[in-house]
Parts: sequence; structure tokens; C-alpha cells
Amino acid sequence: MVAIKRWFPLAERAKGNSILLGALYLGRVAAGPIAAAVIVALGWKPVFMMFGAAGAVVSICWYLGFRDDPTRHPLIGTSEAELIEQGRGEAIARPQPGTFARLARSSQFWAMGLQYFCVVMIMTFYTTWLPTYLSQERHLDITRVGGLSSLPFMALFLVVLVAGRLADTILRRTGSIWMARVPPAMTGFVVSAIALTAAMQMTSLLWLMVLLCVSLGAIGLIMVSIWSSAQDLGGSATGVVTGWTNCWGNGADAVGAILLAQLVAWTGTWAGALLALAGAGIAGPIIWLFVHPERPIDHRPLKMEIPVNV
Repeated sequence: MVAIKRWFPLAERAKGNSILLGALYLGRVAAGPIAAAVIVALGWKPVFMMFGAAGAVVSICWYLGFRDDPTRHPLIGTSEAELIEQGRGEAIARPQPGTFARLARSSQFWAMGLQYFCVVMIMTFYTTWLPTYLSQERHLDITRVGGLSSLPFMALFLVVLVAGRLADTILRRTGSIWMARVPPAMTGFVVSAIALTAAMQMTSLLWLMVLLCVSLGAIGLIMVSIWSSAQDLGGSATGVVTGWTNCWGNGADAVGAILLAQLVAWTGTWAGALLALAGAGIAGPIIWLFVHPERPIDHRPLKMEIPVNV
């Protein structure tokens, strides 16, 4: 996320985040079938070797091809480097000592963590329990479960790509960072919670999957807003803000899977458990009311002009 902030001007920052997030979710969709095919053909050990080797190759390419500062990259011309620097709105700087303590006094800093906790709580159903739900509650065999479980992530992938361009378009037309970040995130929370709740009431497998795709797809609006806002708010401390936000997400990953299992046990139904979990979709928009990406936490507003298309 720090790399995107340094390499993309503000007017294209959401698009940069959407490309990164889209690749992340597409990888999740592709990894399952690829791993399954390798296991069937060669066994389970080659899967670890294959993904390990792929990670090593990507690491080497990143080390050789990436530069912290675009002006230092041999393939970036002077005019392009100047365009990036001017559009970024602030010079590259290192965080100063005591940055975390200073950021921790900001309500926006805490709001970023809390809203991401809510996002990941909703996502834990899809990342952890969806195959189990489809097999146990909907009585589908394992061959159908694998394919159907990937469909919501395909929806997430597509929405993320659209959301990045949408956010940049809103920013260009309104000149408002708040309009480009906050309303889309709030909309994503509301749509995701409503669709997830409605899905649990469906007896038709087709409508169940449609609503689950809508629910997880809506998360794409939130994701683009989250990481774009973290870069807007963080300034020279973007790494601290993104790390803090991810910390809350990892906590939700750990808690969410266990909590959902307990909710199923307490309520006796998946529908009741997911209805309670959808409460995170109600809390999310409220928390976003405390996020103002146009007001960096370091109190140094971005100084740049954004072309406004009327």
C-alpha cells in the first residue's frame, strides 16, 4: 500500500489499489483449482514446492524491479516521474519517532481499525465456513462445493476493479476525497449485510448464490475505500496506518471463524448465526462517519489540484 501511494497520483490511487486487490482475489479463486489438479496428478507435496517456487520468483522480480522512489527507476522518464510527484500532493518522507503514539490520539486512526475489523468479520464466512455451509446445510457434494465457493470471490474481483475506476471518477468530477471514499464504503457495508441476511432465507440454490455473490461483491467497494483512505490519511506514516488496519483485520480473522462456529452452536442454525454476524454491516457505516480522508491525521492537508469534470 505504501508502494501504491508513492507510485500513483491521488487522482489514480483508487485504481492502483483496485488492481492490487483484484489480483489478490483472483489468486484466491485460481489457487484452489490449480492446487487440486496438482494433487490429483502428482500428490500433495508438489503443491507446496510449486507455490514456494512461485513466491521466490516473484520476490526476486520485486527486488530487482521495484524502487521506493519512482524517480530512481531506470524505466521511468523525467516527465512521468514529475507527473507522479505532482499528483501525489506531498513529498516522500520517513515517519518520525513517536509516530504511533501521535496517531493513536486520533479517532480516525481507531475508526480505520474498527471498520476493517467489521469487514473481515463478514468475510470470515466466505473465507472459512462457506464450503462447510454448502455441504452441511445445503447438502452439496464436494465437487459442487468447490466451484460454487469460488463464485463470490469472482464477484469480489470484478467489483473491486469497477470500484477503483468509480472512486477515481467521483474524485475527478467532485474534487472531494470524502465523496470518493466514504459513501462507497458505507454503501458496501449496507448492501453486503442486507444481501447476506436475505441469502440465508433462500431455499433456491440459485438465489442463494446470487445473493452471496452480491454480498461479497459489495465488500469490494469497501476494500478500495479502505486502502485509498489509509494512504490519504497516513501521509508519511502510511505504513503505520496500513499496518494498524491490517492488525485489526488479522484479529477479526482469528476471532471471526471461532465466533461464527459458536454462534451456530448457540442459535442452532446458520441463518441465526449469520444474521448476528451481519450486525457488523450495521456498525461499519456508523464507524465510517468518523473517517475523513480529506483530513490527514498529521494535520497537513493534501496540497494539489484535482481536475473537476462537470
